[in-house]
Amino acid sequence: MAAGRSAAQLLAQAVEEVLMPVLAPGAIWKQDPGLYHATLFHASSHLKPVPAGSKEVLQEYAAIRAATSQLCPVAGVLERVVVTSTGVVVACWQAASAGTEPMALRKALAAALPNAPPPDAQMVKDTTMLHTTLARLLQPPAAVHGRDQPLDAGLVRRAVEAVSDRLCGLTTSFRCVA
Repeated sequence: MAAGRSAAQLLAQAVEEVLMPVLAPGAIWKQDPGLYHATLFHASSHLKPVPAGSKEVLQEYAAIRAATSQLCPVAGVLERVVVTSTGVVVACWQAASAGTEPMALRKALAAALPNAPPPDAQMVKDTTMLHTTLARLLQPPAAVHGRDQPLDAGLVRRAVEAVSDRLCGLTTSFRCVA
């Protein structure tokens, strides 16, 4: 890995250099690398909206800060990059032993936010999962490529596998941010 380059920069560069060349213009939405994150818990969701005014938001913020202040950041090691069946390109992280386990952090947040959606209404159902959305395919792989040739789903999959191979083992630290 290049010295001094952040995990976000390396992921974004790999998406740009490996995945983008196999896609037609406009076929993908790329997440802003400055906004890469791993969502661990939702205080509210479209499945169970929790109305909150400014007072409640400040109370939630204080509760989150209190719950996470005793926990270390989550240390992650990139296990692989995959494209889901719905066309989302995600970096899948393995929690490293040096940091807080995602499950412990989710448990602390659930205790700190009693009005949050219950586990069955949380957006991330697997309590051990740690992933970052890198991009989303906006056109199905069968869409016409820039050279009027169909884009093969296998080509996309191989490009995503190449991103994965290029960065497997990359490490990062996910700070708890409210």
